[in-house]
Amino acid sequence: MHGSWVTRQLVFRFGALGVFGAVCLALAGCGAGTGELTGKVTYNDKTVCSGTVIIAAADGTSQTGPIQDDGTYTVTGIPAGTVKIGVNSPDPRSVKVAQRKKDEKPPPADGSGWLQLPPKYADPKDSGLTATVKSGKNDFNIELK
Repeated sequence: MHGSWVTRQLVFRFGALGVFGAVCLALAGCGAGTGELTGKVTYNDKTVCSGTVIIAAADGTSQTGPIQDDGTYTVTGIPAGTVKIGVNSPDPRSVKVAQRKKDEKPPPADGSGWLQLPPKYADPKDSGLTATVKSGKNDFNIELK
């Protein structure tokens, strides 16, 4: 009789622990997490060497990352899921750069490798570009036409 009471207590306690654990995981947001999108931006097979990649997540947040001289970009902190992508690349010669010291002028912008992109790519809602972001690092080259 004593053995069956111990068995019932063990089953009850482990069962309760299982339910408790499941509730804790649900409350902790055992969700998909955040990811990083990285790759290269091209337009008509030519490297886009300046500008910004804009990522609009399904939850309404957006993150940005600069486009490097070699066309590479990285955007971090993106909620996992399907995202919309925009690419903004204004003419570097028209972008104003703040002066760093009182009478110091900023260096002249080099626009020699700049490519003018169609305006539709600047807004993630209108660009037609999407990707699926998973938790962790995601490689995604942006090939504009």
